[in-house]
Amino acid sequence: MVARLLSVARPPRLLGRGGDVAQVAREVLAFLGPECRQRGITTRIEHDGAPLHVVLDADHLFQVVFNLCLNAAQAQPRGGEIAVRLRKLDARKVAIEIEDRGPGVPPGVAEHIFEAFFTSRSDRGGTGLGLAIVEGMVREAGGSVELVSASHRDHGGACFRVTLPRGAAAPLGARGAEARA
Repeated sequence: MVARLLSVARPPRLLGRGGDVAQVAREVLAFLGPECRQRGITTRIEHDGAPLHVVLDADHLFQVVFNLCLNAAQAQPRGGEIAVRLRKLDARKVAIEIEDRGPGVPPGVAEHIFEAFFTSRSDRGGTGLGLAIVEGMVREAGGSVELVSASHRDHGGACFRVTLPRGAAAPLGARGAEARA
C-alpha cells in the first residue's frame, strides 16, 4: 500500500502495463475490508471471470477503484453494500461500476462532483480531490467516468461508471512497485 500511495507523488505513467480489473477490485475490497466491516457494509464483485485488462496501469487503476469504493463506504456510515460490477462492453472497452446504498448524490451536487476542491463533506474531512483525481486519470487514459442516474433503483445510493479502453495483460513481474524498481 505504501508503494501505491507513493505513486501518487510520482509523475504519471498511466499507460502501458495493462491493469487486471478483477484483481485490482479484489485488492481494493480486501484493503477496505476492516473499514467496511466496522460500518456494517457488505461488498461484492459481479464479474463473469473473463480476463479484463485495461490500458491504465495497475497502480493508477487501484487509485481509481479505491477512491470510488472509499466514497461509497463513507456514504454509508450505518451499513449498506458496495457492489463492484465489471464487464466487457465490446472489443475495445471495459466498464467498471461501483454502486452503494447511501443517500445518493443530490442534483445540485452532482453537477460539480468532478471539480477539484468541490466537496459536500467538508464538515467530515472531505477535500474535494478524490473524484477530480479519478476523472483526470480516467480521461488521460482515454476513458470516461460518470455518475449514473439513481432513478431506477428503489434503494437509493449512487453508482459511478468508469469506462476504459481495453489493454493487453501486463507481462509477469511487471506489475506495481516491482516494475518501478
